[in-house]
Amino acid sequence: MLEAVDAVGVFDEYHVLCHQPFLPETLLRHVRVPGLRVAQLPGLTRRFRPEDWDGIFAYLRESGIGVVLNARLEIASLDTNYLSFREVAASRSIECWDLHEDGMWEAGSIGQRIVALLRRHGVALPDPRCDWLTPLRRAPGTSIGCFVGASRGVKRWPAQAWMDTVTRIRQRGWPVEVAAGPDRVERKLAGTIVEALGDPMVSLLPAVDLEGFVNWLAGLRGLVAGDTAATHLAAAAVTPVVSLHLATASAVWRPLGDLTRPMQSPLALRCRAMKRDGTCTRLYRGCPAPCRKGITPDEVVQALDELCPVPLELRHRKE
Repeated sequence: MLEAVDAVGVFDEYHVLCHQPFLPETLLRHVRVPGLRVAQLPGLTRRFRPEDWDGIFAYLRESGIGVVLNARLEIASLDTNYLSFREVAASRSIECWDLHEDGMWEAGSIGQRIVALLRRHGVALPDPRCDWLTPLRRAPGTSIGCFVGASRGVKRWPAQAWMDTVTRIRQRGWPVEVAAGPDRVERKLAGTIVEALGDPMVSLLPAVDLEGFVNWLAGLRGLVAGDTAATHLAAAAVTPVVSLHLATASAVWRPLGDLTRPMQSPLALRCRAMKRDGTCTRLYRGCPAPCRKGITPDEVVQALDELCPVPLELRHRKE
């Protein structure tokens, strides 16, 4: 999206309101936005807490920024800090563009909504490219990656579902590499799955930094993962992806690209806790999460078969 905006020459610079680069330099070089800047502000500045306002306004003033684009997707009743900030910003002649504006909630995925928002404000945006990490894509190996982690428990598929899925993938002849994020619970889940299966062709990816993780994604034959950043990074590297949307709406949060298959738990869409923004109101508060059983291993492997047909050499090896 930033590349597409930069291409039409509307703005001179783009300042990301976070305390660190959102990508390592080695990955950031694949993004063609020479005017990109990173503000040295507290990590949760994007929440627009009143105690952060003075720092935000001071930075905007010092940097000569007149437009704030807030791409965070949240229902109004839970985003009152930002809506109050927007009123104060208007009194200081600072424009705020955001997804609370009329019509933005019907514009499709999160990315499509941001594009629609910019076009609404007169930015003649071309369609952004989804494959911005293509240069990292190597000749695909034979391993299928299973990323079992997620930011919250309700977004994590149960261990047994993962084990059944990995077993079915192995029956097709593919080696499997299981991975998780740095969270202790995630790492334990990944280790439990690998240990329980006891298959020498099912391995655990060692802990790596973000750059190493993206390079791993770019070398896979295909990826199965929950609704996490892993699916979007893999899709950007043109790695085939099956994404599991257990407690979120795939129509909003799916990775984009021709080689993606979003799997949706129908229970999540029927749940009263599902918000209009495509996330669960209990995402951060804990829940028994029956929606996690709304997708089956057979459905996942069928989608994977469509994206990654088993080559003859693997079929023969399996036989």
